[in-house]
Amino acid sequence: MIADIWDTHGRSATRRIVRLARQELTPAQTIIWTAVVVVIVLFPVLVSSSRFLDVAITYGIFAICLYGLGFLYGQTNYLSIAHSALLGVGAYTAAILFIQAGLGFWAVLPLAALLAMAAALLLGYPALRVSGYHFVIVTFAACELFVLATRNLGGAEARKGLTGGAQGLDVTEPVGQIFGQSFDINLELAPFYYLVIAFLFVTLIVTQILVLSPLGRTFRAIRENEPLARSVGIRANWYKILAFGISGLFAGVAGALFSYKLGHIAPDLFNSFEGVELALMVLLGGSRRLMGPLVGAIIVGFLPEILDVIGIGLTPFQRQIVFGAMLIAVIILLPHGLVQGVADLYGLAKRSLAAYLRPPPGPGDGEGSEVDPPEPADDEAAEADEAEQEAERVGGS
Repeated sequence: MIADIWDTHGRSATRRIVRLARQELTPAQTIIWTAVVVVIVLFPVLVSSSRFLDVAITYGIFAICLYGLGFLYGQTNYLSIAHSALLGVGAYTAAILFIQAGLGFWAVLPLAALLAMAAALLLGYPALRVSGYHFVIVTFAACELFVLATRNLGGAEARKGLTGGAQGLDVTEPVGQIFGQSFDINLELAPFYYLVIAFLFVTLIVTQILVLSPLGRTFRAIRENEPLARSVGIRANWYKILAFGISGLFAGVAGALFSYKLGHIAPDLFNSFEGVELALMVLLGGSRRLMGPLVGAIIVGFLPEILDVIGIGLTPFQRQIVFGAMLIAVIILLPHGLVQGVADLYGLAKRSLAAYLRPPPGPGDGEGSEVDPPEPADDEAAEADEAEQEAERVGGS
């Protein structure tokens, strides 16, 4: 089955990624990507404070979860608040398997990912039968149910139960060594940082493979015109549940890393407010650009730290107010996120500069004799056309 899925979806997407990689980047893209890679790789050297490195590790883990949430929102237009609970499923799975079965990180990682995916599929079956704010309410309630379940599992003896009750669980062992390299975060932060970056890099590749595959085009066909997709035979509900399950897989991986990073997990770490904060990161950065979720995580993670360094410290209540104001501003001014907004502004500035520098027509040219070439379709129009074609292709097959 896995081989069939790879032959159907993986190979074509991988070939397309290779073709895109071979294309010549524009100077602006080259500068941006080079700067991003250099800063990420040299970040432990560039910062002198372990505080910033610790924040980078935490929000790097969140970024892995965000790519799952961004995939769900960007491809199906469903924004979930339940991903903090799915993150908790991965974290608790890793902690319980470590405590009860003595399994190490590399053994519990795939199990945590698969269990979080199963939880997302189970939640997606009833939740995706509604849409809009009803879907948000259902996923919001799922977070609170998860907190209540982990806090009270075992009744009066919840503290001694499977989840440790309100006190939570401890993960005392570090991640296992690779090629003799220790990832004990209690001894040194940098190795664990590079481990998280490696997982984040793999997440970026997998996300692109999914988005560029025929499966991703089917998701977009449902997003752009669900009635049309249904009319040509696409099982829209099944595909939406599958997208939810895939996003849960990312959350499970992030949850396992999160439990080993903290060394102690408790129910309140995965409440509905944390789910809202994850959704905020996706909306800030944008979900339809590769760098969107990462940019959202960087802004939410480092903005309070930078403000604190320059002497404008924020209390938790003030932080919620600032993030709420940012969210409102982005939704009004940049509805597709900061990354897409900056790209649109760059394109507008480039076209305006080209029009300004264009030489005036000569006396023999005849004013208005030439017809300006049509403007290229924007990303959304191109995606809509591609989605309709994919719907017709899938329905015909």
